[in-house]
Amino acid sequence: SVAIARNAGASIAKASIIYFLDADVALEKDTLSNVNAIFKDKDIVCATGPIEVLEKNSSRFMKIWYKFNYSFLVKLSMFIKKPSFSGLNIAVSKKAFLKSGGFNIRMKTYEDCDFSIRASRYGKAVYKKELKVKASARRIAQWGFIHYIKFTALNAYNYYIKKKPLSDYKPIR
Repeated sequence: SVAIARNAGASIAKASIIYFLDADVALEKDTLSNVNAIFKDKDIVCATGPIEVLEKNSSRFMKIWYKFNYSFLVKLSMFIKKPSFSGLNIAVSKKAFLKSGGFNIRMKTYEDCDFSIRASRYGKAVYKKELKVKASARRIAQWGFIHYIKFTALNAYNYYIKKKPLSDYKPIR
């Protein structure tokens, strides 16, 4: 599972800041130096930023959806004191990672949001525009937008209300 892989990588990380990204994510040229600058504030334990569509031929609608999904909804989660960050763009202090217990390996979905909520108990979780990345929209393209929205909404409901996220993602190529 992705949680096992992320925890394994974090267990051998030597740095005081761990930055989790997915394989289909492209960084802006200053992203890594921006991560270091953000964590100079020792109260910050977890950070994320905007996620834009990687594919240049994406529709205007897809670009707007990404902005809504990865900016507005993340900021809303922070407002309600449940900072739910996407695993494809999470920076965390190693101390907060260890204290939080890392990613829950029993969860097949929402393990990233669950992790950022738990990590934020040890300091400030922040959304910084300087941590912008671009991520592939291939899951949405392969599943179809309606299926993706239904899955995402149901998964959020199951996690926040029922305390049990869905058991797995439909695979993509």
